[in-house]
Amino acid sequence: MGRPHVEWAVSLKPSEGNAKSLCVGGGYIYVVGYEGEPGRAKRQRWRIEKRRAENGELVKSWTEGTTGRDVLYSCLVLGDRLYVAGVSRRVWTLLLLDLDLNLGKKTGRNAGRPVSMASDGRYLYVAGNTGSEWRVERRGLADLAIKGFPYPPSYVLAPRPGYRWASYIGVEPVTGRLWLVGHEDLNNYGIGEWRVEILTPALSRVTTINPGIEGFAWGAAFDGRGNAYIYGLGGVVMYNRYGERVAEARGVSSAGAVYLEDKLYVFTDQFRLLLFNPNLEKLEEVDLEPELSKYIDMVGFPQVYAVASDGKTIYAVGGFMLSRTGAGSPHQFIFAISP
Repeated sequence: MGRPHVEWAVSLKPSEGNAKSLCVGGGYIYVVGYEGEPGRAKRQRWRIEKRRAENGELVKSWTEGTTGRDVLYSCLVLGDRLYVAGVSRRVWTLLLLDLDLNLGKKTGRNAGRPVSMASDGRYLYVAGNTGSEWRVERRGLADLAIKGFPYPPSYVLAPRPGYRWASYIGVEPVTGRLWLVGHEDLNNYGIGEWRVEILTPALSRVTTINPGIEGFAWGAAFDGRGNAYIYGLGGVVMYNRYGERVAEARGVSSAGAVYLEDKLYVFTDQFRLLLFNPNLEKLEEVDLEPELSKYIDMVGFPQVYAVASDGKTIYAVGGFMLSRTGAGSPHQFIFAISP
């Protein structure tokens, strides 16, 4: 294996839209988010794009929206099914489509924002936020129905004074337990700290991890040996299956991470790719801006929003900022990294 490099990159051009996440399966990439409704200012509708994993070429797109405030936040490919989570005028909504973007089922309930999904092959686990609560639902893979008895149908981290935000859920493959990652600011200071919950598949709490790290925790990557790498603003921290801290790499603001072939690939908010060994010792650092500029026009400062992998290639969706600390621009892109 050589030095990691960008295999391809393409610009995304939905009308006044925004790509929120992506997932991969069956040789295709699925990009989810929203687009502006033609001729209707400040109204937005769901958008899904199906693109070839080999080059990012657009194959097909799907749009739908009735409220003018429709956004998709997360997707997951399982077999021949595409699961998508989002909101329709603040209502927690799930979609089930085939891989050719034909809608099969849609369900919505209550106010809230589902932001992440995972599956253990038996159930679909959906995590998000309802007000100041973290919420996880267990749903059927075929019918999207809430699956409760004999267990509780959902896990709710009860509201407390301050602010909480769940950002990720994943299934650790060795134990089958769920890792729920997010942030809480109980004093409303505007800073807050990481918070991690480990849950059983029955949605009972195993343990809570309070790392004491300021900022947002965005997600986790798993090494297939029971260990989890939690990443976010403030660094990357490795935990064993019991939630005990093993190693850390601080001072790294991480926007996404993937574990492949005994290496952790971390995308920073400065658009650099860091490679770590399993003990979080840095092996290499790659500046991705020159790589990206070979394929698309650089119209600002690039940042990564979300990452996914098919086990061989890493895919990412991102966008340009008008300045390092300023507002975003409407220009977005997806690209592939060859490890």
